[in-house]
Amino acid sequence: MSVIETTTELSPLQIALIVVEVGLLLVGAFLLLRGLPALKASLKGIATSSLDPSPYNVTEMMLAAIFALGGGFFFQVAAAQIGQRAFPPPGDGSMGLFHVVTSGAFQLGLLAGLAHAWFWHLRKPAAATLYDSPPTPSSEPKRLSAAHAALSGARVFVTLLPLVWLTSLAWQSLLPLFGVEPEPQELVTLFANSGDLPALASMIVLAVIIAPLTEELLFRIGLFRWLRTRAPRAVTLLVPALTFAALHGSVSVLLPLMVLALGLALAYERDGHPITPIVTHAIFNLHTIVLLLAGFPS
Repeated sequence: MSVIETTTELSPLQIALIVVEVGLLLVGAFLLLRGLPALKASLKGIATSSLDPSPYNVTEMMLAAIFALGGGFFFQVAAAQIGQRAFPPPGDGSMGLFHVVTSGAFQLGLLAGLAHAWFWHLRKPAAATLYDSPPTPSSEPKRLSAAHAALSGARVFVTLLPLVWLTSLAWQSLLPLFGVEPEPQELVTLFANSGDLPALASMIVLAVIIAPLTEELLFRIGLFRWLRTRAPRAVTLLVPALTFAALHGSVSVLLPLMVLALGLALAYERDGHPITPIVTHAIFNLHTIVLLLAGFPS
């Protein structure tokens, strides 16, 4: 039996969530409109940034990508092979231990690959610097604390929410014109049909903590930061966003996820702190899960 019950009548919880969602959308629309000049400057790459250039060369970046993606796919394949025998997926399409293990294995494989690349290949000597001469304290950009970066991440979530909503609605309407029937991501379907509470709780931890950390390390802190001082602005923004969206494996959410990725990248560039996009990403995932568990369609 699914832990999510969908009915034709709205429950008090659903009504409360709709009120909260409308409030978030209105606040987000206000913040978005007020920040349009800054957004335009960020898209052009002329806004003030606290993000230092990436110190790695192309060989080192390719090595990190190979280790990360190789680790993710290797761990997932190995977990799937073991899981098919030890704890096969439920036959009714609901979430079970198999899905938790395989999804977790992919994320942990990515982290393991990145960690291996960092500790064995990418760590720079303490004396290494990105500058020919160290900048004076007066010329260094002001750095956010972790707490302020987390608050900034929450603000970015609210600001991006109406933009992602509108993009999603427009994208879902356009897909049928090209002969594509919108379908939810496999993971979203699993959440919506989960009948295993321990598996559900474990998957929430993966989606809200592990996945944001791993994916931000890979796409924003790694790829976007490296491209921003080495490639044209359009390439810098679009390549990490498209790669991030494509990795989720569903054309139905391709454009909305690209918009989300662009917002995460611009926020990271502005603040120069990895906590900002990680927190924004985590809140977005939690927001989606809460709506699904409350019985709203994906």
